[in-house]
Amino acid sequence: MSLEQNNPGNDLLERAVSALRDANVPDGPPPEVVEQTLARLGAGMESKPTRIYRRIIPMRLRSMLAVAAAVVIVFGSVSFWGLHSRGSMAFGDVLKNVLSVHTVQFKGMATVQIPKLGTRTVTSETIIVEPGRMRQTVLPSEGRPGDMVMIWDYGQGRCLSLDPANKRAMMMEMSNLPAEQKSQNLLQQFRQFDEKAGEPIGEKEIAGRRTQGFKVGAPPMEMVIWADTMTRLPVEIETTMKIGMMPATTMVMTDFVWDAPVDESLVSLTPPEGYELQTVKMNLGPATEQDVIEGLRTVAELNGGKFPVGLDLMSVMKGLGKQLKLLNENDPAQRKEGTAKIAQLTTAITRAWMFINDPKNGDDFHYAGKDVQSGQAGTPVLWYQPKDSATYRVIDADLTVRDVAPADLPDVPSTLLRPTSEPAEAQPPTQ
Repeated sequence: MSLEQNNPGNDLLERAVSALRDANVPDGPPPEVVEQTLARLGAGMESKPTRIYRRIIPMRLRSMLAVAAAVVIVFGSVSFWGLHSRGSMAFGDVLKNVLSVHTVQFKGMATVQIPKLGTRTVTSETIIVEPGRMRQTVLPSEGRPGDMVMIWDYGQGRCLSLDPANKRAMMMEMSNLPAEQKSQNLLQQFRQFDEKAGEPIGEKEIAGRRTQGFKVGAPPMEMVIWADTMTRLPVEIETTMKIGMMPATTMVMTDFVWDAPVDESLVSLTPPEGYELQTVKMNLGPATEQDVIEGLRTVAELNGGKFPVGLDLMSVMKGLGKQLKLLNENDPAQRKEGTAKIAQLTTAITRAWMFINDPKNGDDFHYAGKDVQSGQAGTPVLWYQPKDSATYRVIDADLTVRDVAPADLPDVPSTLLRPTSEPAEAQPPTQ
């Protein structure tokens, strides 16, 4: 087996680059390119329950396309049993058994609602080996090629992306990786639960096995764990999430194999012989307001000197289309130059997303930059209210920042970038 549905460190950058590398891209990416990229990114995304989701949001947004979190469709046919419980178990029983294993392998299918493109799915396989190593492989689906491989080693702070079709490899060196994220995977998620975390929700049969369900968390992020009543280990895990700028997603992991031996070569960071290797560095430290400014500068440059219609995925992808042409070059030096440029651009954009999507940085983020020419003093393109602040921060088109009282906020059309975390005093209505 191979790949998985978790891991923030998926710093999906490699996946974005690899998925788009061989696409014929016009001024704006065609739907199939966006779809393929989202599919690959999706396969690496992981969902967490509400009580821990805020701290992992930044990790999910470490790549240009992190907004496309992967989601999954239920695997196999299932039929519900009655609510009676024969041989019922407590969530603590499941937790104890999961914490006793050192490896897990499973399959997954994800589906995500992509604006203007509809529903897309991706299938994958995952291997997790403690401590902190994971391999994910995207499988072919719906006529799309698969076999994209991602291997993480959080102890080393590195991630290897393999593109077997083109014999190319990319090593991402992750700096400033938060300590709590250095082993972030499904097994580590279970280590963060306590015995009272799972709420019993009844029983159902899955592939001929009687299971008992437990719900962990609540909207915007939920996890439903279906455990075999005999082995007391999960046989299916369903997750749903809707975080900030991300589209609502659903995910299911199935076909679990617990504590089976794993060939060490499957989780090795050494590229196979004959692969062209490139190294990319990425800062995974906390995002700041300066990252938002740099992200705005980047999207304006990509859009020919004007700020784009929005800061959403489709708007950003359109700007990246021209840069992606470099990735089609046969000259290794040109390809590396194009890849480095994409890494630089996507890092700037996604660190801006990291800041915007983290509630600890503030609320009421508004974007008003549609078709605004960059460099204009006094013309607002984005504003937000920092946490515990009575005033707002307004970023103008010349990328200067000013403090503004709620009553003096810009009176221009704007888009709310994510739902507010909690009610704010004197919060102005969305324009």
